[in-house]
Amino acid sequence: MKIFTLKKVVLLCLFIAILMKTNAQTITGCVIYNSDGTPRLSAPMYTLGASALAACNSSIVQIYVSSPATAPLNTFCYLPNPMPNAPSSARNCMVGGNCGIIRTINIVPCPLDDYACYMILPLAVVGTFFIRKRVRGMRFL
Repeated sequence: MKIFTLKKVVLLCLFIAILMKTNAQTITGCVIYNSDGTPRLSAPMYTLGASALAACNSSIVQIYVSSPATAPLNTFCYLPNPMPNAPSSARNCMVGGNCGIIRTINIVPCPLDDYACYMILPLAVVGTFFIRKRVRGMRFL
């Protein structure tokens, strides 16, 4: 009995390629928060930390420089969302006098409707294999 068939190897390679694409779009940086604890979605995520430190809400935090930065956070989809209602004690970075929180996000394609066919395709392949096992002699692929 073969353990590694060509179909299994191809499916495994496709799965790994999808995971690698997701990990390649991971960003770590400083997200600026408003005084009410909500993230400032119209501001970008600042990605380059400076070696300097500053005081923010009576805590010593790392300073981030204003360039390079991502596009504003409300222009793309990402996971996880920045913490809503973050307490001021959670602030651990600063950009241009504004306090923020260092976050790591994954950029994901948006909206998901554009990629529905790619999500359904693996289900169709698995369904084809199950039908093929149950009904011998029929060719689907």
